[in-house]
Order: sequence, then structure tokens, then C-alpha cells
Amino acid sequence: MKSSLFVCDQSRPFTKGKFSIVMPCYNAKKTITQSILSVLNQTYTNFELIIVNDGSTDETKALVRALMKKDKRIVFKSLSKNQGVSCARNEAHHLSTGQYLAFLDADDSWPENKLERYLGRFKQGHDLVFSEYVRHFQANQTSISLPRKLNFNQLLKSNFIGLSTGAYDLTRIPFIPFKSVGHEDYLMWLTLFPMAMNPCGIREPLMHYRAHKSGQSLSSNKLRGALWTWDIYTKHLGLGFIKSFYYFSRYALANLKRHYLS
Repeated sequence: MKSSLFVCDQSRPFTKGKFSIVMPCYNAKKTITQSILSVLNQTYTNFELIIVNDGSTDETKALVRALMKKDKRIVFKSLSKNQGVSCARNEAHHLSTGQYLAFLDADDSWPENKLERYLGRFKQGHDLVFSEYVRHFQANQTSISLPRKLNFNQLLKSNFIGLSTGAYDLTRIPFIPFKSVGHEDYLMWLTLFPMAMNPCGIREPLMHYRAHKSGQSLSSNKLRGALWTWDIYTKHLGLGFIKSFYYFSRYALANLKRHYLS
């Protein structure tokens, strides 16, 4: 009988058909149980949920350990101090054993058929899969749609890929480490997307994203986010001033439409 283990480009054994779901958490006691249960209730059951506690000081650890006792598919590691979400996600990848790497933040959730739908797309030959999602903010919710066909230039104009919707095949695309920069997920997708030979966007909301009201002022948040985006274009992608200004303008306009005009 053939083993289901095989070696991908990282020279590590991976289990074919298995999803490794990366979940960093920091003081997430209010939301993490719902997020975890949305994974454990999936109709496709061949997965591991890798939770990395990034130095939480609340009851997050106790909640995770209680659920671990009920489901062996949860893998848990607790960092001794807060090191940032990028470090936590990278640490989770080091513990992964699945063919497909997926992401879910500790305040987001999935419908129960999400992994089943994604597996179908992977079996069709796609190497990167993402979907539309629903954004929840206070009592309001907004459907975030995808372009009919997403390409790299469009992705430069707006981060259409919600992190908790994304998954990719580690046997076809190498792991892209997260960098400790603002908008680290956007930089990761911009680095990874050109490597994908057959990406697939599912035009159906398969993730619920919970937006939080920051303690900082709205103008402060806007300025910080703008600086992060500008740095991605100029420092990390090296687009040059003219291209950076063009995509930065388009990004700002798309962000305005998404969060305020939709």
C-alpha cells in the first residue's frame, strides 16, 4: 500500500490532500472559540488546525487547550512573548504537515463547506484558491466581491484576497514567509501571486471577516495604512515613484469604495 506522504520542494514530508490551517492568536478570548469551531465543523475532515499563541495574557490559551482535548486535529504552540503576527504565522508553517496551506485569523470564520469547495478547485489543477467574503463591522455587513479575472496588475490596485480566504498548494508554490511589515498579508500575496500558474477566485462568500474599531483615531489609522502601502510599492517591490504613485492612488480609491461607498 502506497504511503500518502510525499516530499515537496521544501524537502519535508507532507500528507497528500491534507489542509494545514494557520491561526495566530493574541488575546482572542472573545472570538477564537467561534473561529476554531468553524474549522472543526468542516465537511472535509482531512486537516490540521495549527494555532500559535503569540504571548496572550488573557484566557486564550485555556480556551484552545479545552478544545484540544476534544479534537486531536488541533496543534497548539505558545510563544513565550508577543513577537507579532508574522512570526506566529511563520512558526505555524514550520509545524505544518499538509499539502495545502490555508489561513484563518482568530476573529474570522468559515462556512462548513469551505475546505470541500477549495479541495474541488485544487483537484481541477488550481494551485492558489481564494474567494469572496463578508465583512462585518458592528451591526453592518458588506459583501466583498472579486474581479471576474484577477491578475497581478489588478492586485497591485487593491488587496482583493482576504487573508482568511486564501490557500495554496505547497507542492506547486513554495512557502512565502511573512515579513514583519504593515499589511504583511498584502505583501505576501503580491510576492506569491506571480508564482501561481493557475490561480482561482471563487465568486462566492466563503469567509466572514470581523472588522474591529481601533482605539486610534480614524485619521491616524488612514495615515499609517497609507504609509504601509507606499512602502510595499517602493521599498519591497521597487516599482519606482511614478508606478508607485499610480498604484497607490488606485489602491486608495478602491479602499474608499470598499469600506465607505459600498
